[in-house]
Amino acid sequence: MSKSIEDSVSMMKRKRELDDVEYLVELDGTIKSFERSTLQKNVNIVGIVGMGGCGKTTLANEIFRRQRSRFSGSSFLLDVSKAAKENGLYMLQKQVLDDLLGHIDALTIDSINEGKIILAHQLKNRRVLIVLDSIDNVYQLDALLPERNILGSGSLVIVTTRDVGVLKSYGICSVYMMKGLDSLHAKKLFCLHAFSQRHKISEIDYLDEKLSSACGGQPLSLQVLGGLHGRESKDVWSARLDKIRDVLLSDATPILRVLVAKGDSLKGEYSNLTRNLVWLRWQNCSYPCIPSWVSLKNMRILELNGVFQKLWSSNGKQPTQLRELIVLGSIGKFPKSIGQLQQLQKIVVDEYLNTSLEVLTEEFCHLQSLEHLTLRWCRALTTLPTSFGKLGHLKHLDLAFNSALKALPPSFKQLINLQHLDLQSCSNLEIPPQFLGKITTLQYLNFKNCRKLGDLPSQVPCQLCLESLNLGGTSLEEIPNEIGRLINLKFLDLGSPYLTSLPVSLANLKSLQKLNLDGCSSLTYAPDFLRQMTNLNVQVTGCTKLTEFPEDSRQLSRK
Repeated sequence: MSKSIEDSVSMMKRKRELDDVEYLVELDGTIKSFERSTLQKNVNIVGIVGMGGCGKTTLANEIFRRQRSRFSGSSFLLDVSKAAKENGLYMLQKQVLDDLLGHIDALTIDSINEGKIILAHQLKNRRVLIVLDSIDNVYQLDALLPERNILGSGSLVIVTTRDVGVLKSYGICSVYMMKGLDSLHAKKLFCLHAFSQRHKISEIDYLDEKLSSACGGQPLSLQVLGGLHGRESKDVWSARLDKIRDVLLSDATPILRVLVAKGDSLKGEYSNLTRNLVWLRWQNCSYPCIPSWVSLKNMRILELNGVFQKLWSSNGKQPTQLRELIVLGSIGKFPKSIGQLQQLQKIVVDEYLNTSLEVLTEEFCHLQSLEHLTLRWCRALTTLPTSFGKLGHLKHLDLAFNSALKALPPSFKQLINLQHLDLQSCSNLEIPPQFLGKITTLQYLNFKNCRKLGDLPSQVPCQLCLESLNLGGTSLEEIPNEIGRLINLKFLDLGSPYLTSLPVSLANLKSLQKLNLDGCSSLTYAPDFLRQMTNLNVQVTGCTKLTEFPEDSRQLSRK
């Protein structure tokens, strides 16, 4: 099965379909073993435990596919730990309810505790099938399965995790421990990806022990390894398998030319292994820059975690085919050659507790294909390049928590395709009234905790596509009546301690679903027009002077 590199990258980024069993090898035996050891014990909550890449999700997926028709409702939450970080646990609570009860537009969950109450009520005595994939702490289990003893008779909940301690803390005693593939099945999977067929197993009989030692029988590792070896001789396979034992291939997706490395496990002697990579995820990288023996020629996606003085060593080594660059950690500076990466579409830098990135060079602004730029927690970054506006294709810009950033360059207003702008906690940023220029495409705008924002920029009410506007924690004393023009607005945060009144034009915001007034300690009155906004949820925590409410208390939540 031959695929181009472009097809491989496309497949990597596409969400894994629940019913896709293309890569399964002899799964029936594993399912029977699972059923014998767990389902026959009349236990309705079962854990599947194993290291990354061992096939936990694949097993749970196939059981879900086969069993779901026997239940009154079913829900499969894929990679809970990642989804919870990106979207919040309360959104996962809502997904479970939507899956089990059908999509309910009117159902809103605004906090985890509220979601737990609703889940406990809706799950009571219902016969359901639920899979919670990749749980990494007991708090997630408690939020998604708040009362495990209320499930209806015959219900089944499957929890996959790497940490058996999470299951024990929650009280789950029925646990299935995943094992690696045996020698025969490991060879089958290796051949499927090395040769696109299974009938050449006899040609690699002598590799039995080396395959087992290199991958431990882990399916995803075997798939990746098979793809890397696909066009090479048996002698090359044998030599490389001798060396690859220390290279971490677990957690990789089941796509060819992908490698996950950790620490210093990826060493110079493995340079041949990296020459065809299109996706490298390197956790806890111990090098100050990507070593020269790591080939960047075909690289499309680079995910790096570590402390870097720079990213690559010289202009001749830059990854000219790169589409995405993600750096979690510390980066001293971008190399000047980054401006030559004309296919680069996404950059994410999240320094968190590091303060190394102080400046972006003008070469950075030559990235004509860049659509997504995230520079979070870069607390040494004080300015952006004067030519920043040349990034004309930029749609997503996240500068949150850059507390040293003082000004945006005049060219900023040239970003006419910008849809997402996050300036949260840019506490020293001066925001002039006309900073948006002719930008009218914003859908998301976050000024939360921009303390120097005392007046709403005059062009904000012109953003007719805007769906989310956060002005919480600013120094705003009043909101101009023009805000009523934002007819597509769904979320509005006005939580300023200096705000004394609300404009009557808020009544025009017919699409508004949530109005956050938390912390409006100077606000004394909630106007009657809020009563007419039937779908509006209003939060008023900390509004100590607010004494008058709309008559219909269902629209106003006071905590």
